[in-house]
Amino acid sequence: MDGARKEIVQDDEKDFKTLKDGLKSHRALLLLLNKVIEWEPIHIPAAVIGIITLLFALIWYIEPSILTLFSLLGLVVTVVDFVSPILSNQFYSMESGSKTQWNERDETQYEKTCSRLLNCRNHFRDSFKFISSLKREKPQIYMLMVVGVLILLAWIGSLIDNLLLLYLIVIFAVLVPGLRKHGILQKITSKIPDFKSKLQKTKTN
Repeated sequence: MDGARKEIVQDDEKDFKTLKDGLKSHRALLLLLNKVIEWEPIHIPAAVIGIITLLFALIWYIEPSILTLFSLLGLVVTVVDFVSPILSNQFYSMESGSKTQWNERDETQYEKTCSRLLNCRNHFRDSFKFISSLKREKPQIYMLMVVGVLILLAWIGSLIDNLLLLYLIVIFAVLVPGLRKHGILQKITSKIPDFKSKLQKTKTN
């Protein structure tokens, strides 16, 4: 068992190094995004929500086709992928005499961002492994679970507009890291058991 764990740790370290080296040319952009999702400064959530709301309002007003929307998204990704390394080299330098030298604090934040991305990938991989093993070992439970989730999603989609649902998902995904860092999410989740107990007491009374 210890050997398997050691192998997993070694694989994670190797994946981390590969990811860190692969994203090195985009490190300035990643540092900026990390500050945004961690609410540095603290008023950044209002600006993020405002920008996202403006973008979705433009999409709602223009009503582009799916092909146009994906084409514009691909265009933005392509431009950012091309410009980001240039800006990183322009603003940051490894030389000691540079005005904007890449320092130890920047490196720590960059490694933290890479670790977060790697954890997200591991969560998706573990979820996929769990679903695959469930399908193989308990196909009846797998069938009931998948059908139930799909029916629930279809029901939610019939109640809420697709663009509004996507907007809420994006807002939630962007705010979650900041909510976790500042302890807000933990406070909310810690109150759930108390809420359940109060609800049970009111039912019994």
